[in-house]
Amino acid sequence: MSEKPVAWLGSSLHDLQAFPAEARRAAGYQIGRVQQGLMPDDWKSMVTVGAGVYEIRIRTGLREQEKKRKKGSP
Repeated sequence: MSEKPVAWLGSSLHDLQAFPAEARRAAGYQIGRVQQGLMPDDWKSMVTVGAGVYEIRIRTGLREQEKKRKKGSP
């Protein structure tokens, strides 16, 4: 099966390039899944944008690290 093309809208490609390396790798893997006709591992329906539109969620643990840092935990 051939991969579907990716259409980058607005600043989406630039925004992705600004992610930390771990998040970029995870996003690339999930985008690859979508290109192959598979669903991403973690997603949210975006019905306000349109039918069949999904947000790919990328979780790297960075948010949890930031919360701990703000609380003063090691």
